Amino acid sequence: MRDGAADRVEEVTLGGRTVRAGHGAVLTRLEWRYRILAPVGELMARAVRHEDGAGDEEHVDRSAACWVLLSRQSAETWREVVDFHRHPSPAHRAFVADFLGLGRLMSGVTDHAPWYEKRRAELLPGWADTERDAGVLARVLRLVTEEDLPQAREFGLRYAGHPDPRVRSRVPWMFDRPLDPETARAVCDLGRDPDAGVRAEAAGVLGGEELGEPDRAVLLALLRDADPQVRHRAVRATARGADRSPEVTEALAELLDAEEQDVRLSAAYGLALRDDPRTAEAYARVGPLGPEFAHDTRLDGLWRWRLRNEPNG
Repeated sequence: MRDGAADRVEEVTLGGRTVRAGHGAVLTRLEWRYRILAPVGELMARAVRHEDGAGDEEHVDRSAACWVLLSRQSAETWREVVDFHRHPSPAHRAFVADFLGLGRLMSGVTDHAPWYEKRRAELLPGWADTERDAGVLARVLRLVTEEDLPQAREFGLRYAGHPDPRVRSRVPWMFDRPLDPETARAVCDLGRDPDAGVRAEAAGVLGGEELGEPDRAVLLALLRDADPQVRHRAVRATARGADRSPEVTEALAELLDAEEQDVRLSAAYGLALRDDPRTAEAYARVGPLGPEFAHDTRLDGLWRWRLRNEPNG
C-alpha cells in the first residue's frame, strides 16, 4: 500500500483486522527523534532487507533510513555509508547511489557543500568504471551526469552499447549540447534502439538539436514512433528545439491528429514557435483543456504568435 506520497508498505488483513508493517521505519524515526544514533550498518540492514532485485527503493523502511542518514550531516556518517559501495550485494550499492543523489540536493544548504562535491567527484568515476550490476550502474551514470563530471562523455560512449536498456537510457544525457559528430552518432543510434524507453530518452535529446540529414530522419521517425511515450518525449523536445526545417514542421502538424491531448498541445506550440500560419487552427484542434494545464507555458504560444503575426488583430 502507499504510505504517504512516495513510500510503500505491506498491509495484511486477516480475521477482520488490518495491520501494516513498516516497523523498521517507525524505529528509525523514533531513534532520530530522541537522538539515538543507530550504527550506520544497522540502518543499512533495515533499508535493504526488503530486497527486490537491486532493492525496493520505495519501501518505507528504506526511505526512513536514507532520510535519517542524510539528516545526520557528518563526514563520519557520509564515509561509513559510502563505504558500502564496495559491498557484494547490489541492494547495498544501489542504496549508496540513491543516498548520494539525494545528498547532492541537500548538501547545497550546508556550509560544507564543496567538501561533499569534491568527495563525489573522487568517488564516482572509479565506481562507474568497475560497477557490473546494470541497475546500480544506471544510477551511478546518472550521478556522473548530474555532477557534470568531465568523464561523462567517455562513459556515455563506452556504455551506449550496453546490453541493459536501463544503462543505455542514461547515455543520451551524458553528452554536452550541442552534440558533436561522435556523440550525435551515438544518440542517433539509440534513437533506433529496440527498447522504447531508450528511444524516448534519445528523442528528448535529439529534439533539441539542429539536425542535418540523415540525423533528421531519426528524429522524424521518433515523432512518428508507434510507442506513445516515445512520441510524447519527441514532440515535447522538438516543439522547443532548434530544428526549424520544413520536414520537422510538417511532422509536428501531423501530430495534431494524435489521440493524446498533450501531444496535440506540444505540436501546436511547436507550430507557434515556428510562426506557422496554421497556428490558430492548431490550437483549436487541441480542444478544451482541463485544470491541470492552467499554468502550462505552452498555452502562451498562441497569444505570443498573435502578437508577432497579428499585431493589429
